[in-house]
Amino acid sequence: MSARTDFIFQAWHEAGTSVSMHRHRCYEIVYYRQGRGSTRIGRAEYVYEPGSYAVVPPDTLHDEIRREATEVLCAGFRLIDSEFPSSVREGLYHDDDDCTIGKLLLAMQHEITAKPPLYAIRLNLCISELLVAHFRLWGVAERDKQDRPLYFARNYMDEHYQERIDIASLARMSGYSYDRFRHLFKLAYGVSPLNYVLERRIDLAKKQLEQTEVTVSSIAAGCGFSTTAQFCTLFKREAGLSPLSYRKISRMADFKSSEHASMSSRLMDGGDAL
Repeated sequence: MSARTDFIFQAWHEAGTSVSMHRHRCYEIVYYRQGRGSTRIGRAEYVYEPGSYAVVPPDTLHDEIRREATEVLCAGFRLIDSEFPSSVREGLYHDDDDCTIGKLLLAMQHEITAKPPLYAIRLNLCISELLVAHFRLWGVAERDKQDRPLYFARNYMDEHYQERIDIASLARMSGYSYDRFRHLFKLAYGVSPLNYVLERRIDLAKKQLEQTEVTVSSIAAGCGFSTTAQFCTLFKREAGLSPLSYRKISRMADFKSSEHASMSSRLMDGGDAL
């Protein structure tokens, strides 16, 4: 789940009534089904009407003054992972023509009232769906718009770097030109897409050289390199040694480390004997 429901309730308030400044420890959505009035959220004041809804972040002071009899649906929730943008902006928003936000809140109210099997799971699904609908209606931070396609592209690279990866195709699937994708990827992760894949392949090759007796040609093929010659050239460029030299030196280093540990153990045993 991406969000967890803390509470959901429906209420009627008479015209001329109000609620003074208060705050909650969770996010709150106040959906105005009927009535008109005003609400202050933080330092800003808004005028609400049917079909509008307030988003109030945790620990944000807010009030409500009802000029007309007002029906509200209120839901409290918490963000529990990084699926959504880290900040849900406060403010007063308007639902779409299909009343998507309102319908989801009504579904949540039905769940909490009827309490069918697994209703708590359904509540969390509904509030998560509601947040998706809200962000689609009102947009998200520009950084999130850029990062999410890159996140999925990088995940694909992490899972398939041992195979042939067409960066141009990956850029198109992410919705960018090749140059724009390369620029944004390097901006986000510090290396170009091609170098990111190469680093993953070289790291895997190093582990296999250190820990196995697999031939260099088999390692080259298994790590996604086109030919053994290409692998040897790129490995030496990145690691400063040929694959066979790297294997030899890493084995010598492991042997010396093992000998040192063994000698230390014998000295400690001797000390105990004294």
